[in-house]
Amino acid sequence: YAYITKSGFFVNSPIKLSGSTPIPILHFTDWGLRPQSGTRVILPEFIDSVFAARDILRTEFGLVTVDIVLYVRAQEFHIRTNKTTIWFDLQHSLGVQFRRFRQFLKTFSLDLAKEYIDVRIEDKIIFR
Repeated sequence: YAYITKSGFFVNSPIKLSGSTPIPILHFTDWGLRPQSGTRVILPEFIDSVFAARDILRTEFGLVTVDIVLYVRAQEFHIRTNKTTIWFDLQHSLGVQFRRFRQFLKTFSLDLAKEYIDVRIEDKIIFR
């Protein structure tokens, strides 16, 4: 089993960790070779942004997170919800990206975005 700590370190474990709180599943991509146990894969700020976005989607928009894909080198993450996938990055604040998402929702129905909503780009919102 493979885990990422809150500090961003990759840890291999011979046993599956269990507890009262379910552990979120993160899918990593574009990280090149699989890291060695005990090496830092991502910065804690990256993890904080991912889970802050997940929590905002749940509390403010009622969207349930299905899974999360992290693009390590690109410094972005995609959160797949029960409705669509929203693309975020670390280049812009979550506040700015959620303003774009709110603007999308004022203009369009969430049902129009069958695949994704990209809130990373400064002057437009792309969806498919």
